[in-house]
Amino acid sequence: MDKIRLGMLGSCVTRDSIETQIQKYDVQNYVTFISPYTIMAGDSVKLPEDIFLNQGISNFTIKCLSLDAEKNAIDYLKAANFDWFIFDIIPLQGKIYEYPDKKLVITQPHQAGKCIPILNKYFNAEPLITECWDLLQELIIDRVKALCEELKKFIEPSNIILNETYGAMDFIGKNNLFLKFSSTIQEQFCKINELYKVCYSLCENILSGCHIIKPLGYIIANENHKWGLHPLHYCDAYYQYVEEAVSIIINHSNKINRAWENDKLKDLNLLYTEKFYTIRERAQAENIKLESNKWRSYSYTFKQICLYVHDDILSKVFTSKGIHRVAIYGDTEISKVLVKMLSHTETHIVYIVENANKPLQGILTLNRGETSYPDADIMLIADIYNFQPIYNKLSKLDFSFPLVNAGDWLIKSINEYIKENGNSDSFNNANDILLWFKHEFNRLNDRLNDIVDFER
Repeated sequence: MDKIRLGMLGSCVTRDSIETQIQKYDVQNYVTFISPYTIMAGDSVKLPEDIFLNQGISNFTIKCLSLDAEKNAIDYLKAANFDWFIFDIIPLQGKIYEYPDKKLVITQPHQAGKCIPILNKYFNAEPLITECWDLLQELIIDRVKALCEELKKFIEPSNIILNETYGAMDFIGKNNLFLKFSSTIQEQFCKINELYKVCYSLCENILSGCHIIKPLGYIIANENHKWGLHPLHYCDAYYQYVEEAVSIIINHSNKINRAWENDKLKDLNLLYTEKFYTIRERAQAENIKLESNKWRSYSYTFKQICLYVHDDILSKVFTSKGIHRVAIYGDTEISKVLVKMLSHTETHIVYIVENANKPLQGILTLNRGETSYPDADIMLIADIYNFQPIYNKLSKLDFSFPLVNAGDWLIKSINEYIKENGNSDSFNNANDILLWFKHEFNRLNDRLNDIVDFER
């Protein structure tokens, strides 16, 4: 069977979809990392290719950057011999780089960390950088219109496939957990998605008769994506969806009427929307499992401490080991226990490591992302469920004191102290502390039971 010849303009989103069944296609010319904002706008500026040589930049990146700078991308696409043309407007999200004195306006290229410094050196100038949402929307609309009108000059809309897609707000983490992008990224992509919505509607109207792959519901990104974590780097099912939609359009467009095609595409969209709903559900179930395991672990720690603790025995455990200054990693229930128990003893919590705006009961709070931490006698990692990755990260830093799992260390140390000293000492406030522990333990068990009931 002859391969289907495709022309392509847009992003890796569309390209990766075609590559899921690449044996069916012959991609003629493909252009990416060029926003509709810059694809035809501005003066043509010739960039000597030799300035990029031996800089670790791919030939494809150099080609797309040069096409953007010289405003030749459309001519490059025109020269291709294709049967179908597929495109998206995802590159609209790219930053705009402008060198006013050199009359160069380009979209942020691939490998920008290497390309832009080379351009800065070549032009001996720093660019003006503008986010897409800070551009005049009227100007963006005008340039999207111009792009669509230009496409119509050499492609019949009936041979154009528009892949309409948007950025995700959530992602599947490396441990298959359901996670949300930071508030900053969500805010940015709310703006970007609104811009996409306006421009996709515009493309659909101007390219009347084109084929449209509608966006999926419940779309979610994937931290394990081959290109890394990004709101536009989705779970694998999305790329399968787009390719299957392309197959429906190409294989049946000339045989059966458009109403049939639209019904098939609608059914396919519903099928994959359900798949993404299931992907979300499974990830959220992993969250519940982690939460359940975490609370079980915390509850076990509390239970062990409750069995042995009387008054300031915990302080005696620390001082018996020559520990007077304690650092804690993670503002967890265990942290709160330690703060409560050690608040009136000779053992001091010198700081807690946590990404929090408010310190825990007035104790110095340091960020989890710090590259060094103040001196202490020991650091108790109270985020015990995530102990191993935290320990691995901290081990790369320069510590002069031990890093330990707070739960394991407390249980072991209390047991050792009880064996050596017995449990018959008379301590002040014993009843208050024991009652407080029992209250915390019961509260955690109630929380655990709620989670278990939900799982059932």
